Amino acid sequence: FSAQCLDGLESFAVRPYLDVRPSSRGPKSQRLRYGLQGAPLRHATLARPTAQLLHLELPATAGTLPTVLVLELPDAAVPKRHGDGDDIRRLGLALHGLRVD
Repeated sequence: FSAQCLDGLESFAVRPYLDVRPSSRGPKSQRLRYGLQGAPLRHATLARPTAQLLHLELPATAGTLPTVLVLELPDAAVPKRHGDGDDIRRLGLALHGLRVD
């Protein structure tokens, strides 16, 4: 996933798709690689089913070039495959907020 963002990106809030039922086979955490296109990606493991705030530092060129936020979700899962209803979408996280100054 990538999304074109405005210059001044500071932080964004995400909520991972987790299956917290005790006997489920669904994901208990989601790995996330994130960063700005062209820069090394940061790594996070999201293990709480609530929104979490992540931060980025902007490069000096942020005011002169388009800034693209990159999110990679290698643990995205299909709920139906592990007995969580009939949903066949591949879910990783929900973007809850994006702060742009």
